[in-house]
Amino acid sequence: MRCGLRLAWPVSACQTGAIKDEYAKKYWSSVSASMLTLFMSITGGVDWEFAMEPLMGRPDPLAAVCLIIYITITCFAIVNVVTANFCSTAMESTAADKDLATMKQLQKHSSQVNDLQNLFHDIVGNYEDNEVSIRDFKAALSSPKFAGFLESMSISTEDVGVLFTFMDTDRSGLVDLDEFVNGCLNLHGPAKSLQRLEKPRRHVQLWLFLA
Repeated sequence: MRCGLRLAWPVSACQTGAIKDEYAKKYWSSVSASMLTLFMSITGGVDWEFAMEPLMGRPDPLAAVCLIIYITITCFAIVNVVTANFCSTAMESTAADKDLATMKQLQKHSSQVNDLQNLFHDIVGNYEDNEVSIRDFKAALSSPKFAGFLESMSISTEDVGVLFTFMDTDRSGLVDLDEFVNGCLNLHGPAKSLQRLEKPRRHVQLWLFLA
C-alpha cells in the first residue's frame, strides 16, 4: 500500500490542466483512482497496457517509468516471494503428512506385535519352555480366535505344515515366541504368500527323496 501511494502521487502530478483523454480520466484522474489502477494492474482487473497509454504521451515520462518499475517489482519480486511461501508451506504440510503416516504405521506394527505375543502366550498356556510343536499349533488353529486373527492379517491357514515350517527358522521342530511373531509379520500380506512358500518346500522334499 505504501509503495502504491508513493507511485500514485507522481502519476497524479503529471495530470496538469484539463484532462481530455478518456483513459487518463478513468485511471489517473485522482490519487485514489491511481492507487486503484495500480492494484488492478497487478491483479488482472485491467490490462496495464491501457493504464500506460495515457502516460506515454506526457512530456514528463516519470509517471510511466514509475508504473513500469511498480509492475516489475510487484510481479517479479513480491509475487515470487508469495509463491515461494505457498510452496514451502505445501512441502512442509506434505512432510508432516508423511511423518504422521509413518507414526501410524509404527503404532500399527507395535499393536500387532503385542497382539501376537498375547496370542502366543494363549497357545503356550502353562508350558514352561514357551515353545509350541506342530501338534499344539494345529490344535490352536481350531480356535476361532487364533485362526481369525491370522486371517485378519491375511495369513492363510490352509496348509498348517507350510505355515509352521516357515516359522520354525532353526528347524528344531518347535516354534518359540520370537519365531512366531517374526513369522507372522513376514507373512503379513496376501494369502497367496503361503502358496509361494509351498513350492520351494516341495522341491526340497523331492530332492531329498531322489537323494
